[in-house]
Amino acid sequence: MKITRREFLSNMAGLGLMMGGVMLPAGDVLGRVGNMLATSTLPDLVVAQGQKNPEHSVHAAIKAIGGMSRFVKEGDMVVLKPNIGFSCSPEMAATTNPVVVSTLIKLCYEAKAKNVIVFDHTCDYWEICFKRTGIKKATISAGGKIFSAHRKGLYRKIPIPAGKALKETLVVKQLLDADVIINIPIAKHHGAAGLTLGMKNLMGAVWDRGIFHVKDLHQCITDLSTVIKPHLTVLDATRALFNNGPRGPGDVKHIGKIIAGVDPVAVDAYGCSLFGKEPHQIGHINIAHKMGLGEIDLSKLRIKTV
Repeated sequence: MKITRREFLSNMAGLGLMMGGVMLPAGDVLGRVGNMLATSTLPDLVVAQGQKNPEHSVHAAIKAIGGMSRFVKEGDMVVLKPNIGFSCSPEMAATTNPVVVSTLIKLCYEAKAKNVIVFDHTCDYWEICFKRTGIKKATISAGGKIFSAHRKGLYRKIPIPAGKALKETLVVKQLLDADVIINIPIAKHHGAAGLTLGMKNLMGAVWDRGIFHVKDLHQCITDLSTVIKPHLTVLDATRALFNNGPRGPGDVKHIGKIIAGVDPVAVDAYGCSLFGKEPHQIGHINIAHKMGLGEIDLSKLRIKTV
């Protein structure tokens, strides 16, 4: 017998729901079930395109993925991890578009975040990176705070229980203590990893990146992704670097897309398609899927283009 959504909710409210051995009140049940049903109707990935202004694309993508209030609650400390690794201008597409960063900061504050913090562990000298990329100015103008993770005292050692090549590592404390983590990678070519997308961008949250290259770059990236799990990944594909990455200069194409999703593997899998690559061709994306960190098959995903 088929029942309606209203009848289902009514029955659940009448019976109550056992959660962790505790009988929840009917109102709490309705709220939890309503949230689950609402989330289940949302797309797995949102691709915003066709907007001349990246700000409009970010707004469209976040709205379609459920709105920033889906992720950020009143009083939350939100940490954003863009790519600020190199002392390059935004036009070189080696670092995250500053407009994307500032727009996400504003959306977090609109969702009543208490603090929005931006950081990276840069490859080039951090002060020059922050200035030349435009991300420091964009962060401050949007009301956010920015810091460089160039001092070892800013890190805390954590174990990686599921790690195969990386068993422990030092991770930025504020990232570990955040209520919400938003990863904001730029889509670009990478000489060693093939591509830099979401999971690769998280290397900027650890103290010793060199060990990744010594041990097994792709496995280490995946191992790190088992313990650092962003609540939201927003892939900046407004511009993309197609060769000579990660630093460039190289061939830059104006893609004009913003991709948003909660599954980091799915976001990276879609990112591969921008470069005409299959996600199975990129080692860490393939490994992450096999380790159960997300979906690699785009045909199995609900993708909404806005």
